Amino acid sequence: MSYQIEYTVKARLSLRELQANDRATVLDAIGKRLLHQAEEEVTNRKRLRPNKLGVQWELRVGNLRVFYNVEGKTVNILLIVEKRGNELYMGKEKIEL
Repeated sequence: MSYQIEYTVKARLSLRELQANDRATVLDAIGKRLLHQAEEEVTNRKRLRPNKLGVQWELRVGNLRVFYNVEGKTVNILLIVEKRGNELYMGKEKIEL
């Protein structure tokens, strides 16, 4: 099954804040890992417990995290953040799940 990838406004802003090489790495990972198997748990992709942001899935790409939901055949990229230690940041803003 092939999915359609859509980005929220916040996800697009997250991408803009990344360095060019990180942005390219994340976009490549999204294309390779979410286009055909977005709902399959593997080493770098897992379903999340219920959280206040309503995020269902996490894709790990190095120290970056892509949070997304799947609705039918659409993958909605909600947020792309950097993990620093045990904390998540979008630019300078700390994100709480």
